[in-house]
Amino acid sequence: MGQKTGTASTVPTTGSPGSDQQTQPLAEHAAGGLEPRRGVLGRRRPESDPDQGGSGNGDGNDGGSRSGDTIVYRTDPPRRRSRLLSLAIAVAVLIVAGALALNLATGALDRLNPFKGLFKNESIDRSGPAVLKQINDLGQFEAASGYYELVVDVEKDVKPVPSFLAGSHTLFIAAGTVDSGVNLSNLGDGAVQMNGDRTHATITLPAPTLSSPSIDYDRSYVYSQDRGLFDRVKGAFGNNTADTQKLYALASQRLTQAATETDDLRNRAEKNTRSTLQGLLQPLGFTQVTVNFTE
Repeated sequence: MGQKTGTASTVPTTGSPGSDQQTQPLAEHAAGGLEPRRGVLGRRRPESDPDQGGSGNGDGNDGGSRSGDTIVYRTDPPRRRSRLLSLAIAVAVLIVAGALALNLATGALDRLNPFKGLFKNESIDRSGPAVLKQINDLGQFEAASGYYELVVDVEKDVKPVPSFLAGSHTLFIAAGTVDSGVNLSNLGDGAVQMNGDRTHATITLPAPTLSSPSIDYDRSYVYSQDRGLFDRVKGAFGNNTADTQKLYALASQRLTQAATETDDLRNRAEKNTRSTLQGLLQPLGFTQVTVNFTE
C-alpha cells in the first residue's frame, strides 16, 4: 500500500545504467495537468532493497545496487520585497490620511473659534507731511544711463589667528546705475553760431560727464558671508550697520570704476545729445545742425 504526500507525485528521470535515478514531484495544475513545483527542499535517499542483494554499510557502499534519489520540492515563501512594498504603501496611506484629518480638524477649529473676528491687525501711519527745504537749479541734460552689476569680494584676515576663529569673507552682489550728461548751464557767447540765412547752425558743448553711482538697494544683497567664531559672537551682540555701509561704499567705488573704464557711456551720451538738438532745430528751418564737444 503506497503512501501519498499531499498532491505531489514523482516522475522518474532517465539516466544511464548504474547512475542515480531522480524523481521530480509534480503538482496538480489548474488545467488538470501536472507541473513541477519550484524550489528544491532537499534530497531523500530511500533505503536499499534487500531483495536485490545489496546491504548498506558504514562507509556508504551499497554493494553496487541502490535505488534513485528522490528530489523534494517546496513552493517559495512570500518574498520579503513584496512585504516591504506593502508596508511602505500602508505607511504612505496613513501619512496622507493623517494630513487630511489634521487639515480638516484645524479648519473645523478655526470655524468654531468664538473669538474669530474680534482681534484685527491694523497699521496706522502717523508720519507728518514733507517739508521742502531747498530747490536746486539743474542745467544738466541727462543723455544716457548705464546699469551695472558686480560682485564685491571682501576678505578680512586677522593674523596669525586662524580664519575659523577670527576674520570674515563676504560676497556682496551690487547693482546700480551711472548717468552721463551734458552741462548746458554755462554755455558761452560763441557756443551757438548760425549763418546769415539761418539754415546752418553749429553748437559747441562741453564733453559729457559721469554722475555719481546710484545703488539699487532692492537688487543689492549679501550673497554669502563666512565669519569666524569671535566675529559671530560679536555680531550677535552688536550692530553690523557699519560693515554694511562699508560694503555699499566699496560697491559705489567699483561702479564708478566700471563706468570710467570704457567710453561707451560717454559716446552714447554724445550721440543722444546730438540727435536731440538736431530734432529741436530742424523744425525751425535749420537744414544742417552740427554739434561739437570740447574736451
